[in-house]
Amino acid sequence: LDALSISNGDYIYYMVRNAQGEQLTSGSLNYSQWNSACALSPGDYTIEFFGYPSSGATQIDVDFRLLSVTAPSVAPIQLATPVNGVFATGHEAQVYRLDANGGDTLSITASVDAGASATWRLLGADGGVVSSGGADGGAMTVPLWITGSYLLVIDGDLGNTPDVAYSFNVTATATPAPLPLSLNSSTSISLTQDSGLMAVYGFTLSADGAVMPSAFAPFTNAEVDYTIRDAQGQIVASDYLNNSDWAHTLALLAGQYTIEFDGYTWNGVSQIDFGFALLEVGSLDQAPVEVRRARAGTL
Repeated sequence: LDALSISNGDYIYYMVRNAQGEQLTSGSLNYSQWNSACALSPGDYTIEFFGYPSSGATQIDVDFRLLSVTAPSVAPIQLATPVNGVFATGHEAQVYRLDANGGDTLSITASVDAGASATWRLLGADGGVVSSGGADGGAMTVPLWITGSYLLVIDGDLGNTPDVAYSFNVTATATPAPLPLSLNSSTSISLTQDSGLMAVYGFTLSADGAVMPSAFAPFTNAEVDYTIRDAQGQIVASDYLNNSDWAHTLALLAGQYTIEFDGYTWNGVSQIDFGFALLEVGSLDQAPVEVRRARAGTL
């Protein structure tokens, strides 16, 4: 669902239902540049819109497109081959298809004319957002875990004027082997500009259990996200590491896992240093805590 213009509406939401009335997907039309794709079977569907008008307005006017992004209707692109194009209205989304290998890391760079804004997002085979970023000329690294076709969507901002030129380039390199991460031990991690503010670690659970991530850092002018994947590359957990004080325990089956750290900085910060521990909290040898009885301890 590609928003082209919104007049007098502060927040517009949509919902897609099948013929049985079941909700299949939903999202915000104001922020359609972050929306995923939705895989649909042949049949009849409805799209419901509801929103909140701007102050003093009694009507919201919306212009949008419903794009088919199946393989035959999407232009293929080649890795390491720059692509140039124009947003005719300044607002529309352009969709491209690329093939990539699991185990590679993509580097995506996009830019638009001065004074304009755009975003890009990489969608997996299931239509879900793998990664996203701004078309500001900076490169973002995206590790891939599954071989196959991906969709790259570059989307002009609703505030742009017509005829905005854009360009992007996608390159691929082999992803380094994950660094070892020992459970229940603190690990010092540095995310640098040279590494794309990204690091990947691997760990093994010898038995089914629960783990809890814990970070030790002030994260001044920085944010770190983490993603845990199983041996097949499927995401089993993800969150903001800055919020690890509120982290939930994660129930995991025995096996091998990777944990990716992705950093974002501002105000001139170029490196993120922090300590991290992945704590086993489901082992049977832990002392039980009785309900409504105080326990003392030292941090």
